[in-house]
Amino acid sequence: MNRRLPVVGFVVAAVLIGAGVSVLAWLRIREARAFSAPHEVQTEAGTNYVVQLLEATIGRADNGWVVIVYARLQNPNPFELALQRDAFVLLDDNKNAYLPSTSGTQEELIKLPPGGVSDREAFSFIVPEKMFQGAIQWQVGRNDRVTVKDSKPYDAQLRSGQFRTFRRRAW
Repeated sequence: MNRRLPVVGFVVAAVLIGAGVSVLAWLRIREARAFSAPHEVQTEAGTNYVVQLLEATIGRADNGWVVIVYARLQNPNPFELALQRDAFVLLDDNKNAYLPSTSGTQEELIKLPPGGVSDREAFSFIVPEKMFQGAIQWQVGRNDRVTVKDSKPYDAQLRSGQFRTFRRRAW
């Protein structure tokens, strides 16, 4: 009887550890799915498009902090869709708006053919470091916002040229 006690204790501990790991994995998968859920956007003119957040990358550059939002854009309409990149602004807790950069390879207009998809569109923003102390939202339509980061402060300890990518709201 005394020999079975350690075996039973080991089995119980293994089951509890396995259950705990499974619950943590389930929660992370659920959070990642919520982060990348597609958002249907409708303009006042009746034009529809779908925005799906893929990931957010933060980094430090010589001129400050950078947030790059990667998204999948879909045009379900039977006509070409042209979206102004400046309409996709980043908002901090105080509702300060940051316009996307259009320098480099990013065009001011995002054109999607009828029924077309842009699988990985990048939106780059230059932001102050204090932005990471609260929630970050991305405005994808006139009245539509997507939460990129939750309200918990994030202490970004990055050197210039270093970047970190997130696929969920909890940074």
